[in-house]
Amino acid sequence: MKLLKILGAAAAAAVLTFSFGIAANAAPDTSFLGVEVSSDDNETPIIPVNPLVVKAETDPDECFAGEPFVIKAQTSGASGSCSYSYSVTDSSGEIVNSTKTDEPSLELKLKEGSYSVTVEVTDDFQSTASAFIQLKVKKRDPLADNGTKLSKASAAPGEKLTITAAFKGGKQPYTYQYSYYNKFSGSNGHTDFLSKNTYTYTMPKSAGYYRFTVTAKDALGQTKAVSMDAAVVQNTGKALSLNGSKVDKTTVSPGGSVTTTAAVSGGTAPYKYHISYMGADGKWVYTDADYIYGITRKFSLPKKSGKYVVRIAVKDYAGKYAEKRFNVEIPAFSVNNSQISATSVDINKQITLTAKIQNNAGSVKYHYSYHYEGKTWTYTGGYVSSNTQNFKFSTPGTVYVRVGAKDSIGTYKEKQFKVVVKSPKPMDVSATSVSNNIVAAGTTFRINSKVSNTNGKVRYHYSYHPEGKTWIYLGDYTTAASKNFCFKWNNVYYVRVGIKDESGQYKEKQFKICVYSNTAKKTIASTTLQSGASWKSSSALTLKYGSYVNPVRTNGRWLLVRYGERTGYVYNLAFGGTRNYSAITTSTLPVVADDIIYSKGKSIYNLYHYVNSMGYVSIRNDSLENLCVHILKYRRGACYHRAALLYYLLDRAGFEVVRVNDGIDNYTGGDPHNWCIIKTAQGWRHIDPTPIIGVTPIYLEKDARVATLFSWNRSKYPKCV
Repeated sequence: MKLLKILGAAAAAAVLTFSFGIAANAAPDTSFLGVEVSSDDNETPIIPVNPLVVKAETDPDECFAGEPFVIKAQTSGASGSCSYSYSVTDSSGEIVNSTKTDEPSLELKLKEGSYSVTVEVTDDFQSTASAFIQLKVKKRDPLADNGTKLSKASAAPGEKLTITAAFKGGKQPYTYQYSYYNKFSGSNGHTDFLSKNTYTYTMPKSAGYYRFTVTAKDALGQTKAVSMDAAVVQNTGKALSLNGSKVDKTTVSPGGSVTTTAAVSGGTAPYKYHISYMGADGKWVYTDADYIYGITRKFSLPKKSGKYVVRIAVKDYAGKYAEKRFNVEIPAFSVNNSQISATSVDINKQITLTAKIQNNAGSVKYHYSYHYEGKTWTYTGGYVSSNTQNFKFSTPGTVYVRVGAKDSIGTYKEKQFKVVVKSPKPMDVSATSVSNNIVAAGTTFRINSKVSNTNGKVRYHYSYHPEGKTWIYLGDYTTAASKNFCFKWNNVYYVRVGIKDESGQYKEKQFKICVYSNTAKKTIASTTLQSGASWKSSSALTLKYGSYVNPVRTNGRWLLVRYGERTGYVYNLAFGGTRNYSAITTSTLPVVADDIIYSKGKSIYNLYHYVNSMGYVSIRNDSLENLCVHILKYRRGACYHRAALLYYLLDRAGFEVVRVNDGIDNYTGGDPHNWCIIKTAQGWRHIDPTPIIGVTPIYLEKDARVATLFSWNRSKYPKCV
């Protein structure tokens, strides 16, 4: 066997490749190939000697932009199969396509321009050859009319008419579709696409204008349509007239529409119509640029009010002209029908201005204002879309209210109203009452509201609160003039009704309700029923030992009670209790003082005797409260302490009293001394709770006697004469 040993692809390529694919005539010299040949008795070495040649061409010959074409490569002298490399560059040298394939052809679609195409072929022995094409891609002429025509522009009824189609450009072959349109009735029809370039119509029997259209389609699917008009003509032999023509309305809103209907007779049919209108400026405005075919025409007049003339003009096929005119009016924009709810009102009573408009152009905005007679206008704000506005006036007088309305084209109208604003009589709620103001816990009582001098409807608002707490409202305003209340717990309550009328007047009435416990409480000593929770308040009556009262509420050391048909305060010690003076402080001093007044009574003498009986000790002066605390705690003190405690007790018991705290003891040689001066039924009198040995007690004495013992700045204190 003879073997062909390939030393390398590069060496084989050197053997098989010839410049531009041209074969050499000499026999190959294998010595330079690097091929080692061995042989046996039966085989001969095989060495490729035919050169590889490639040719390239386009299919079709002409190439058009956007249309596919093929580059074909034809080879000869190839050893085995081939691979192909295509490279396409444009006139600027930019590569627009680079493809490697085993196929001897490549489909391309390029833009208009010049291109260079290189095809390189490589066979199995790595032989290569190239072909080069200079390519021009042209733009195909568009499909266009080339003299399509009708056989005639007018015909008698039933006469035949032929369309002859003529087109150029595009890509043949062409097909044609024929269609017609009746400009008067709107009827139409068409054929399928046909190969023949002529089509014959039989014209209708009635006069009219027709549009004939032929649409050509080329092999690429491009289409081009050409339309031509023709008329079916009929002469009536009579004068052209528009008698019987009409408009659908003679009064319209701004910008509203009008429909004209032409009723034509005579002349030479068919007819064309021209619609126009003229306003106050005397200039005609045409609804269409040219004559139209239909007998009816709907169009809009301007938004501006005024009188307009609408005209229907007709022109027949022979050029004769006739017209018909109509008067149409757009009424003026108006707010004259606006209304106000009242022209005489009380202060703070609401009135409503309602704007009612007519003949507005588009949307309307409103502007509201008012002024008191002799004053300038006050505007409620800018333009708004609401056609209602509420007014309230708090000062009596003559007021003018006004609405200004402006539509979308800026037309402005206004209307004003005169309103007399009066001062209403003051609302009177004095007759409003409560069924009972002293009730047992769990018992119902009632507020009965009675009002007079109200303006319009009256509404009521009820509320209550326990003493010392905040108000609790029982719902919103109501029309109920009475309200039941029932409190389960004994306490002091305040109930209230607020009353408001339509003018804005508001009055309220409040009641104090004592709700007492059904469980009675017994006094253990005689005491007084005070009008307030203080000994300074007046005493209503004396409660004897064992009296029964019904508790209402506790107020510190006092108890508010019901006794018979009245209420008052009883000091808590009247129902038992203990006192501890040893732990007295300035904060507990008021309670201890009240305990003393309760036990000793509210008389001047008893309180004087209580202090006068305490022990004496010489000690420094101090503040009023500290002096009182000291003497109560230790049961002794100097004149400062005694005068301070007597003053404190008498003051809390309700007496008008002053303390002399800068007096001088004349009988001791000028030592400081304190005492009190109290107002009695007989006038101001001196009272000194500090005993002086050998001196008659100073108890309700005048200045004359006290001056024999003491000195004081008489200008600072009441005269006791």
